[in-house]
Amino acid sequence: MKKKDLKKRLKDLELQRRLITDIVGDLQEAAQVKTGNYAMYLLICGTTAEQVDIIETFWQWADRQEKSTLTREQFMGEFEARAPIQLKHALEGLLVAHRRDGTKTFYCDLVLGKDAKD
Repeated sequence: MKKKDLKKRLKDLELQRRLITDIVGDLQEAAQVKTGNYAMYLLICGTTAEQVDIIETFWQWADRQEKSTLTREQFMGEFEARAPIQLKHALEGLLVAHRRDGTKTFYCDLVLGKDAKD
């Protein structure tokens, strides 16, 4: 394929991804499901499978830490060091999505605070 054809194909694929994201978001909102917010957040960010694996490795690291000694600064610093460039500053958004799903509550409270309104 020529460079011009590749660029057009990439643009078409991005438009298709946006359409799928919009459809899934609309379905999620219409059905008023209380789960899937984390996955939807990753989809909206255009996260690749490889990047999702990197984020999952971070969560595995976090789960191995002693929760009584884990600090907000340590947790956020490790995320910044481990996260893909595309998600470097997305920790709060990821945690808001987790809070909406009812998952990772310890980390949500650690970073966002227990009384934060999302």
